[in-house]
Amino acid sequence: MNFLEALESRWRGKREKRFLAEYGCETWEQYHRKYDPDFSYMSTKIKSIYHGYAHIAIPDERRYRWDEYDTIVDWCKERCVGKWRSDVHRVIYDKWNGGWELNGIGGADYMFFAFKDERDYLMFLIKWS
Repeated sequence: MNFLEALESRWRGKREKRFLAEYGCETWEQYHRKYDPDFSYMSTKIKSIYHGYAHIAIPDERRYRWDEYDTIVDWCKERCVGKWRSDVHRVIYDKWNGGWELNGIGGADYMFFAFKDERDYLMFLIKWS
């Protein structure tokens, strides 16, 4: 690497770091998670929150403990090909409308995994459901 390439690389690194700092992020992974166009922070229904994801999975809370959440996320990082996302929400099931809704006062905490690719979703269901 010559001097100009090193200087350009250093300049690009500083510019990226400044850009991430403006948006309150330290890494590109944090930036993409925070500003995901397929995820809506303003909705109260799970289907609307994950509006850009075709498949949503909820691991069975009776079988998996919360200390296994990181294990499930690591499994997804290693094996998922398409875009996916994991979050924990306090929700309640609305039996009248037939869907999960956010409920900060009551309800229970559930792990939600959303997938764009159907193959990733099916492999997740085989492994964790």
